[in-house]
Parts: sequence; structure tokens; C-alpha cells
Amino acid sequence: MKNYLPSINLRSYFKILLNSLFVIIVLSPFSGYSQVSFTQTSDADFLAGYQENAVISGNNVYLSTAASGINNWLSTTELPQTLAGHQTCTWHSYVYLSGGYNGIELSNAVYRATMQAGGNSAWTAYNILPTNLSMHAMITGHKYIYVIGGKTESGISDKIYFALINADGTLGPWTESSVTLPAGLWGHKAIYQNGFIYVVGGSDQLSTSSALNTVYYAKQTGQDGELSSFTATNSLPDNRNGHGLVCYNNNLIVTGGFDNSGTKQSTVYYSSLNMDGSCTTWNISTAIPTAISNHGFACNNGLLTVIGGETSLGLNDEVYYANVDDLPALSWNLAVDLLYEARKDGATYTSNGQVIFAGGENISTLPIHNTRYVTLNLTSNKVHHGSFLSNPFLQLGEVRDIIDLSYSITYNPAFNNYNLYYRLATADQQWGSWIDASQNNPEIIGQTQQYLQYLITYDGTDDDNVILHDMTINIDGYTQLSGSLNGIDTLKLTESPYWVTGDISFTGGTHVVEAGVNILFSPNTGLEIGQANMNFDGTAADPIVLTSYSDEQGVWNGLHFNTNSDNGVASTLNYVTIEKAGNGTRNANLYCTNTDEPQILYCTINLADGHGLVLNNSDLSIDQSVFSQNTENGIYLINSNPSLSNSDFTSNGIAGIKIVDLVSVPNYFNCNIYNNLYGIYYPSPNFSFPVVTGVNNYTNTVSGIAMDGGDITSDQTWPYNSLGYAVLGGIKIVKQNSKVRLTIAPGNTIYFDSLAQLQVGNYIHYLNEYGGELFANGTADSLITFTSINGLPGGWPGIYFHYNSDSFGSVSELTNCVIEKGNNYNIFIDGSIQPRIDSCTINNSIQYDILVNDPNSVPHITNSITEVFINGGVQSIDKMSSPKISLQVKK
Repeated sequence: MKNYLPSINLRSYFKILLNSLFVIIVLSPFSGYSQVSFTQTSDADFLAGYQENAVISGNNVYLSTAASGINNWLSTTELPQTLAGHQTCTWHSYVYLSGGYNGIELSNAVYRATMQAGGNSAWTAYNILPTNLSMHAMITGHKYIYVIGGKTESGISDKIYFALINADGTLGPWTESSVTLPAGLWGHKAIYQNGFIYVVGGSDQLSTSSALNTVYYAKQTGQDGELSSFTATNSLPDNRNGHGLVCYNNNLIVTGGFDNSGTKQSTVYYSSLNMDGSCTTWNISTAIPTAISNHGFACNNGLLTVIGGETSLGLNDEVYYANVDDLPALSWNLAVDLLYEARKDGATYTSNGQVIFAGGENISTLPIHNTRYVTLNLTSNKVHHGSFLSNPFLQLGEVRDIIDLSYSITYNPAFNNYNLYYRLATADQQWGSWIDASQNNPEIIGQTQQYLQYLITYDGTDDDNVILHDMTINIDGYTQLSGSLNGIDTLKLTESPYWVTGDISFTGGTHVVEAGVNILFSPNTGLEIGQANMNFDGTAADPIVLTSYSDEQGVWNGLHFNTNSDNGVASTLNYVTIEKAGNGTRNANLYCTNTDEPQILYCTINLADGHGLVLNNSDLSIDQSVFSQNTENGIYLINSNPSLSNSDFTSNGIAGIKIVDLVSVPNYFNCNIYNNLYGIYYPSPNFSFPVVTGVNNYTNTVSGIAMDGGDITSDQTWPYNSLGYAVLGGIKIVKQNSKVRLTIAPGNTIYFDSLAQLQVGNYIHYLNEYGGELFANGTADSLITFTSINGLPGGWPGIYFHYNSDSFGSVSELTNCVIEKGNNYNIFIDGSIQPRIDSCTINNSIQYDILVNDPNSVPHITNSITEVFINGGVQSIDKMSSPKISLQVKK
């Protein structure tokens, strides 16, 4: 082992003194300026990786305890259905099951159970496989489950399906890989090791006595579960089907099976795996005592276990075990306790200290659901070999300059050893070859890459253990920030770019961020400003940039000025770009809570996966700034009255300015709100809108000041706004057992969405009558227009005067109005004499301009251009006093 300034752990030091052992822990080197470090050190970090004969506990990875034998077989939770030829695989404390023959048909079912003391829990069904399968292979790779080949109802499959294993053990949907097996296979076995999938033996023929000697491997290529094409490597010495396959100490071990004539075999073959994925020439180990096929086979806690199966005499109930560390000179033992019944084609899976055998076919040739487990006799010794394949370091975000790997590991060189390997990938996620780092600590990388994955192989004896505590990757070219920054007066340009790897905050003192500083934020991190004076002093030539650590939007939490940020302190954002935030509950680049800080000058707030700026009870001054290309709104206002000057709100996914209450009143001066879906957006029509001035360019997909639909329940006035109004949902002007009035000022244009009807009055039952009034009195030179948002005839449902439009003395007036482009009608009058219509143009509907549902209830109409259609008869003409009106009867 090379000496790189190690420090001695005190507990280990005393152990040295007492036992004359040499135990050393090498710690990560000091991480200073221009270096960012990411460390895997917790159980959660390690559990995201893949371990073989290793245990993760106490934030460490170490070899598992060795077993000396097996105990009696006991019953545990049965399979969810009778099955034979089904397959299982394990991930942490879970076992997954797929396919098999249930006595009637092949199954496509997928289940999961939790392994526990005493076998496993009940089974839970998950997303079914895309096809029914039996005699396939099923393995757990890094973060994914793979189902490979197998028999189908119509033949033999060469397809591979995979599903993501979520952190809680649930499964994502099944995806068919773009890679297939070199041929359709059944009866083959597969295993995952060192980032490669190995497929051994099986058959590509339908004959039940056929077998192959092929061995293939494919690389897991990236983070999306896909694989490289399969490559052939050294073949088995003989054809095998119905065999067993495990991996230990980087050796593939194959037991029994039948050859291409269907003859059962007792052979044990083994081959060492090379780090390029290939395997060496196969060697012969001690044969198992009985020629057998279709048996269960497992390797855990240092024991090889052969379970049941079929011999030349029939089904078998015997169980053999051997110490795998004796390979190649295995010593097979016959277990005292036999299976409860002889069977083949069951599924074998293991947890630490247990072997479980589930289902299979018994002597009746029918599948069964019985499941048995056996505990192992654990000793105080450790298994001699194991490995840990890490979850890749994904924190880099893009290609970076990787300095080195450094780590802490405890081991006793007198009794055990280890080796470090790593591999790299650029943004394409295609892994390069494994690099042997031996025991270098730190291991100098010196490459520009985006991903790094490491592999630790353990090599020990019965005594002591190798314990990995942490692994750190060090990145060049950045200053790392995390935690409270109150002790930093100035974030200097000379130390930029900064990389935030944990939440940062300024909660006291006075601080300056120099012009040109770039601050990158890792996922789930953000900047909190409390009772501190913050001066972001950018310039036009050298703005300050707060951004994501990668091109991806919405991964960091944004900048937050909290309720203390104006408590005797003041802050300025001057020439600052804040972009690509929106993660978390704040959903914004910049969020201000109960504060009037900061002052925002010459800033660009854009590209949020959410809102650009959220003001929550905060009255800010904003000048010469741009809010653009945010997926939701440029500014989102909650009980806030900001002053907006000389600023642009453009190309936001929803609105330039969204107001979510009826008390926020922003002030505009020389602003432009354009190229958004909506310009200014209000949550309700039950509001006397302010007159909007100070907006120059207001050209958005939907014209007008947008509002949601709803009820108008108190007297409201919509004053003249040159921008117009856009109604996005149905409106009712209603007040229970009384009346309420909406007044629309002359000159307004009201645009209605396709489902946005304007209804006056309502009725629920006799104690729930609602009056309502609509007063839209334009002038000859200042008309009021009701029209469709899409500009097409039929673009909105029109105005509906309910038979309660007369209730409680309700009166409505339409004067000097244009009402057009309705669907079935522009105005529908249902048993009411409202409204009074004077000097209006009501036309361009798809069907009826004015539809009257009661011949005795036609309203008073004068000097208007329209046609009135009366349903159910002819009304008296004396209510009509203009030759411009054409009266027709609806038939």
C-alpha cells in the first residue's frame, strides 16, 4: 500500500498494540480553493450501488459473515400462484418474481416480496411483462431488473425487457431493450458482475433435450438501463441447459445441467472474469455427488448450495453444500434435512443468512406454490471474497476536470486485501474500460469526464475484514460552497466560479458579490438571505450569474429572501442573472417572503422551471429588468404591490404577470408585456380591476387582461383598460335573494374563451334565487365589444339572461355594444324581459344572434342591428321599435 499522509484511527491504534496488527485508515486530502468534492459515505449512497457477498450497514461496506452449514427447511409465505420455470432476483431486502408456467398457461405476472427473518412476506403484484414467459433469465443489475429471453406461447424469445428499481423498491414500467440476444434462448442462466450481464448456456431449439455451450456478455452502458450488443466469449467445455450459475471472487461457476442429448451431468465448471467483460478458459472443479439438472443453485455467506432438481431416476429432494472458498477443490456435503418434497424448476433466492426455494414442479408434474427456507449456520469468520460496484458519481452535471479519487478504508494487510478499479464516461454515458487503481489513495484521474463509477474487490481470510467507509471524487476549477456563509465578506471574482453543493445562506453581516461572479447550484440546493446586507454588484459587462450546475432547468431551489431580509438591512441585485431554478415548493428563480428587499436593477430572471419571481407579501422595486422564458409566469404575486419600471415580461409559458388574489396591485411604468400566453392574469372576475397604465407593448397569445371564471357576488366595475379583458371561464353575475351589478365602462373589449359564458341571474330552488344585473353602456364613439378570443364565429357561448335576471328588481342594459361571434347564440333570453338593448350590433353568431325562449318575454330593443329568433310563437310587435330589427319565429 502506498503512503499518502495517512492518519491512524485511535480504535485501530489500540488494536495494533494489543494484537500486533497493522490497520490504517487513509482519509481524503484537504479540499481547498478551486476544488469541489463529492463523497459517498452513507448507507443510502452505498445502497444505490451493487454488492456481491458484501454487506452495507452503519455507513460502511464490508464482507459478509461466513456460514459453515445449513439447518432444517421451514415453510414461509407461498407463491401468489402455482408456478414452475419462473425466475427471481433480489435487490437489497426485496425479491422479485416473474413469469413461469402456472399449470394452465405461461404467466406474465411480476411480483415483489420483502425478505425477512423466516423467509419472505406476502407478494405484491407489479406491472406485468409485455409477454408471457417461462424458463427465461431474470437478474438485478445496477438500478434495473432485466428479463432475458425465455419460452413464449409461440416460440423462443430473444428479447430483453428492463424496469427501473425505484429507491423504495417499487418498479417502473417495463421497457423493451433495443438490444436482443444473439439468438432466442430458454433454459439459459444470467448474472450481473462488474457492470456486465453474462448469459450462459440454454437452448435455441424447442426440443426439451437440447443445449448450447455459448457464453455472451453485454455492458450496461449508461443510466437509462440500456445495454451494448452481446459479445461471445470463451464457451463452456460442453453444452448445458437446466444448469446452475453463480459468481464468486470474480469467477463464474456452473453446476450440473443436461447436455445436447438430454443427459444429466454432475460437472462443475468455473471461469475467471476479465475486467473487459470477457472470461478465461473454463476449468473443472469437484463435481457435485449426483448428476442433476433443473436444480436450485445459490451462493451466499460463503456456501454453494444445490437444491432439488432432476436426476436420471426422477425428481430429487436432496440438498448439497460446499465452502466456495475451497474452489477448485470443493468438498460437497449432503445436508441432513431434505426438501419437504422432490421438485425441479423452482426458484432459488437468498438473503443474508438464508436460502429460499419457491415453487417448481413436483412428482405429479404439476407446478406448486410451496415455498421453503433454510437458515445457515453463521460463524464468526468472514467470507474471503466479495465486491462492491458503486452508484456512479452523477453530481458533476456536465463534463468536468476530475482531479482524483480519495477514500477511507480499514483493513488488516496481514490477513486481507482489496483493489480499486474505476471507469469513466462523457455526456454520452458510454462507459470506458475499467482502470486498475490498485491501492493508490488518492488515485490521480486527471481527465475531463462527466461520470465516474468505482469498483472495490475484497480479498480476505477468516479473520478481520475490509471496511470501506467513504469514497470522494475531487473536481478542479471551482470553489465549493455549503452551509452558512456569514464568515465570508466577499465572494470574489478571482475565486469564481463557485459551486454550491449544499444549501447556503447569509443571515447576518454585510456581504458583497463581485461583478462577474458565477455561482453554480447542485440539485436540491439554494441560497437563503436573512438579516444580512447583500450587495450583488454586477455590471453590464460583467453580470453576476446564479444558475444550475448543468444545462437542465428546474434542478436547484433558487434564491430566497426571507421575512428577516428587510429587518434593519437592505439588499440590491444589480446586473444579476438568475436562471434555471424552480425546484422545490418555492417553484421559482427568486422568492421573496414578507419583505421589501431586494431592490432589483438591470436583472435577468429567466428559464425557471416554474416562476421567474414570486412575491409573497413583498412590495419590491424593480427597474430595467427582464423576466423571460420561465415555464410558468414572469412574476407571481401574492398580496404584493411591486413597482415595475422599464422592464420586460416576455415569452413566459403562462403569464407575464400572474396575480393570485384580489388585493395585489402592481404599478407599471414603461413596461412591455409580450409573447406570453397571457399578459396580466387575475384569479377572478369578482373584482373592480385597476386601470392599467404604463404598459407599452402588450401583444400576447391571448389578448386582454386575463381572468379566471367564477361568480360575481358584489357590485363590480370593470373600468376602461386599453388592453381589454380576456375571460377564461364561465361567469355568473349572481347574489342570493338579492341582486348584484357588473358595470363595464365604455370602450372596453371583452374576449371570451370557447367555454366562457356570461350568465346573468340564477336559480337553484325557491329559497335560492339569485338576481343579477349587467350594465354595459357604451357611447357612440366608445363602443363596448363582446367577442371571442379566437376571433372566429362560434368562438364563445354568448350571454345568457336567466329567468332570474328580473328577480329582486334586477335590470340590465346594453347600449352601444357590439356582441358577436357566439356559438348557438350571441344572446339567449330565457323567460326574462332583460336586457334593455339600445343602439347595438349583435351579429356573426353561428346560429342565432338573439334567441328568445318565451314569446311573451322579448326585451325592449331599439336602434339595433340584429335578428331576434323567438321560440314558441309570435310576440307583440309593439316591443320592437326599430326597422333595423328582423323578427323571426324559431321553428
